[in-house]
Amino acid sequence: MAWRLASHVAFKETSYGGLLIDIKANTRRWLNKTAANVVGLCDGSRSSREIVRTCMRLWETDEEQQVALDVSELLDQLQALGYIEETPDELPVINSRRGVPLESAHIHLSKRCNLRCIHCYNSSGPEMQDELTFEELTDFMDQLKAMGAFEVTISGGEPFYHPRIWDLLAYARRHFSVTVLTNGLLIDDEACERLRELGIKEIYVSLDGASPQTNDAIRGNGTFRRATAAVRRMVAHGLPVYLNVVVTRQNKHELDAMVELAKQLGVGRIAMQEAIDQGRAADSDVLLGPEEVAEFKKWLFKRRLTETEILVGELDEYAAPAALSQNGREYPDLCPAIRGSLALLPNGDTVPCTLMERPELVTGNIRKQPLFDIWNHSPLHQMLRALSKNDCEVCSQCKIRHLCGGGCRALAYFQNGRFTGPPASEECLWRRQLFAHAAEEAGTDIDGLVKLLGLEE
Repeated sequence: MAWRLASHVAFKETSYGGLLIDIKANTRRWLNKTAANVVGLCDGSRSSREIVRTCMRLWETDEEQQVALDVSELLDQLQALGYIEETPDELPVINSRRGVPLESAHIHLSKRCNLRCIHCYNSSGPEMQDELTFEELTDFMDQLKAMGAFEVTISGGEPFYHPRIWDLLAYARRHFSVTVLTNGLLIDDEACERLRELGIKEIYVSLDGASPQTNDAIRGNGTFRRATAAVRRMVAHGLPVYLNVVVTRQNKHELDAMVELAKQLGVGRIAMQEAIDQGRAADSDVLLGPEEVAEFKKWLFKRRLTETEILVGELDEYAAPAALSQNGREYPDLCPAIRGSLALLPNGDTVPCTLMERPELVTGNIRKQPLFDIWNHSPLHQMLRALSKNDCEVCSQCKIRHLCGGGCRALAYFQNGRFTGPPASEECLWRRQLFAHAAEEAGTDIDGLVKLLGLEE
């Protein structure tokens, strides 16, 4: 008998060990490196004895009895939790990955939207010409699953404007954990029940002010009342609903009030990120200046440390830097979104992430190429996966490079016209100020903080 992951489970290796994702139950279990070693060997080709022998080599020990006890205990626990299962040796291996691992995708179903928000980074509104059909979208999901992906984010435009939205959500839930980004205006009681039955992992409702005056000036008249009513409705139906806030010059004075509003509405999380210089935001007075971004990030950092009733953070879990192994140590190194995920645009174009929705950054089109070929052979994907902060101007010689990881490469590209350019000025400013503050709180300077955290070279 051999061990393999259950069909509804995915495994992701991380710098600290690993992560087991139960796609059906929308649950996750973090693993240390020892446990991750064992789970990584559960590929349908190894028995318990073979896993023990491999672990002995990995851990450089000859204590077979102790290793066998430890491995057996872990396998029993994971089997009881439904993460792994025993299977006859002759069965094919499932959940195997070919090529470069692809973990997730952000699927923009359509450009069509019932709002015209002044900061919209992809200028949603009218439908895009020649958008993907239902069959093309589900074929894309099939390709994602075959390549090992385990989660998708569904957005638009406004996804609930799509005529086949419920069929698409149901299809996605067969294979993935699903997050939905919406303005909430089309969510009635019937929709709430359908979302609950589907088992959607997360629903983010956009709200850009703690008052009707602030929010409606950004998103349109009446949207505050309708969006907050939708959130209350979803909370009442027991849905995992959160707020998503784009921070602009128009609402930056209401950040604390937004957190309090989130509590009043009964949501468990409020995600915040600043507007970016793209789409309609580029043509309106919404963008924060470098000093304003720095102030927002310092505020965000402090609220994360002190907030106990609600999680305050950025929407994208990939905002944290990846890890770079160097001299036996691991250092933060750029955003891992460019290494494990991509975005699909409504016309079939693919881009490395949702921020990179520019013609020159398109890596392929699923109508013309298999997703496997785009992901593994696109020159831009290959370059971004190989990129390190040590290749980037300014970062390679910066004292805090092992603290900050080098920043967002999309923002660096927007400012410099190249991915190896210096980080965006606002990013450099707030990261330097943030770590200077952290060093001061620790009673040291930047050099001392780097040493204290074990990140010196």
